[in-house]
Amino acid sequence: MIESQLVDLEPYVRTVTTVLIHSLWQGILIGVLAAIALTLLRSSNAQIRYAVSCSAMAAVIVAAAVTAVVVWPDMTVAVQHTSSMNDQPVRREGNLDVSAQTDASKVNDDISPTNHWWSNPSFSRHVFMIWVAGVMLFSVYHLLGWRRARGFVRRGTYPVPPEWQVRFEKLREELRLKKLVTLLRSSLVKVPCVVGWMKPVILVPASMFTLLSPSEIEMILVHELAHVRRYDVLINLMQSAIETMFFFNPAIWWLSRQIRIEREDCCDDMAISKAGSPLSYARALANLEELRMYKTSYGTAISDAPLMHRIQRIVGIPRPRLYSAILSLSGMLLIASFIVVVLGSFSVSSKSALQASENTQSAHIFEPEPGDLRGEWETEMDGDQLKILVYGRESSGMSYVLAPDEVADLMGQETEPFQIVRDAGTLFLDGKLKERRGKVDGSGNWYFRPDTAYMRFMGRYGLRGDDRQKTFSLAIRDISRKYLSKMEEYGYSDLSVDQLISAGVFHISPELVEEYRELGYPDLTFQQLLSMQVQRVTPDDARQFEKLGMGHLAPEQLISARIQGITTEYVESFRKAGFRDLTFKNFGTLHAFNLDASDFEDCYRHRFLDLSQENMVWVCGFGMTREDIEEMKDRGYTDIDSIISVLAKEYGK
Repeated sequence: MIESQLVDLEPYVRTVTTVLIHSLWQGILIGVLAAIALTLLRSSNAQIRYAVSCSAMAAVIVAAAVTAVVVWPDMTVAVQHTSSMNDQPVRREGNLDVSAQTDASKVNDDISPTNHWWSNPSFSRHVFMIWVAGVMLFSVYHLLGWRRARGFVRRGTYPVPPEWQVRFEKLREELRLKKLVTLLRSSLVKVPCVVGWMKPVILVPASMFTLLSPSEIEMILVHELAHVRRYDVLINLMQSAIETMFFFNPAIWWLSRQIRIEREDCCDDMAISKAGSPLSYARALANLEELRMYKTSYGTAISDAPLMHRIQRIVGIPRPRLYSAILSLSGMLLIASFIVVVLGSFSVSSKSALQASENTQSAHIFEPEPGDLRGEWETEMDGDQLKILVYGRESSGMSYVLAPDEVADLMGQETEPFQIVRDAGTLFLDGKLKERRGKVDGSGNWYFRPDTAYMRFMGRYGLRGDDRQKTFSLAIRDISRKYLSKMEEYGYSDLSVDQLISAGVFHISPELVEEYRELGYPDLTFQQLLSMQVQRVTPDDARQFEKLGMGHLAPEQLISARIQGITTEYVESFRKAGFRDLTFKNFGTLHAFNLDASDFEDCYRHRFLDLSQENMVWVCGFGMTREDIEEMKDRGYTDIDSIISVLAKEYGK
């Protein structure tokens, strides 16, 4: 019924499809120009880069609008097209209504201004329906996000301490912000955020007022007030609308990400102007991130937030050069090209798939049943392992990894199709593996049939009886009953299906758990294991850090070291230079100050040989001089630790 209604609107459907196709190359072109401009302006202030990013996104929308105006169908022709379709005689064949499709196609050809592949009526209808479904899906996603944000305001909030309410109002006046803004503490949010545009509310974590210093809290509040002053919430709503309408366009997502990055930089600059010290604000951001890391769930803790880039920009580390931006845009170009090629071959591939199905059924050797997952496969060698890459609607780029002995067994089979049997189900493959010059090659079609007994067994882990997609993922990761039994022996008996799939993706095995136990980590939670694997922490990291005198680091410290870039090579360079009293916390501070072993050694030699290594971290990081210390002694300070502490606070203001 939907397709029959779209037939009546064929000229408009074809126009929308044309606009969508053209917006891909238009977006890529504008994105490349924006990347070049942002690279040339990498030394400019954030406000200029923000304006360039916003202008580029607006240019994509304007280009799409101009394209729509150019290709929009003439109303007279559209009416003629609709009348022609409605006037066609209809004849009955059995229980099916068959219209004069040949004549309708002629009408379509007559009114089509071009003969491009995207003007094909069947193709344009399919693309239009996919686009509408995508717009609806993203609209629901943004609506749920908006409702969730409003829920944060209504639940789990309470006023801030009176003294902080006074300081907040003073900050609002200093920023000349006339709009009334509400400040609330929240037990639900993990980082400060602004909710609402007409009546903005700033929500801050309840623990922020106890774990951060007053000056750091003020800087964070200035950053959030800057968002309100700049109407960033309203602009973000407009971005979300554009992302929804052009969800298929990688250039829109890249430009939107750049806008959000530059937006944060603009607000950071306002906070720095209030703080007066970039280093103090960078430390405030780092402390806020540390608070978030210890409070958040897996999904947030491992996200690639731009905090490190913000801190690097604040302390003066140069931005990426032109080739980095062009590399990102090149990736976008490849994605856009892939989309166009897939869309262009849509009708052809559908016909080929139907013919292949008829051929396999007539041969009675490859017979998928309704409901089976299916697609195409090809091989890829990875050392001595063979990967069977499977592609389809329910899977893309996932692979079965076969050991050399399994490959040898398959190579000995002369018949086709062949099978890969896993505990979760069987993958049936139509095709034949061939060995060429020491490499195994092959391709064909596949379908997957779950094991019903396994699916019933996995019900205890939350697997639904009809969820073949997750069963397929479990089969690919080879989550067998033996694997589950081993994991339960180590105490991981309450894992969900999604956690088990994640365990397979990130190679969490009983052997890995045992290795960590031998290193002195007997009680690692699954969340800790997953975070460590996501951040590519290895047992060897813990072993090497301990050999270097760092002691037995906690899992959170190992994760933090990986995130901050504190490597064993970095620690070893200091040890070789003779600095053996530095702690893990000291290395975090040194890395934040961007000091390597040679910098620290040079500072240590030419400044204060009589100070402890821990004090020298602050002396070198802040650039303290002997005159500074003598001046503090003249002011009555006698204890060197107190002097360093006071100077560090003064330098940080």
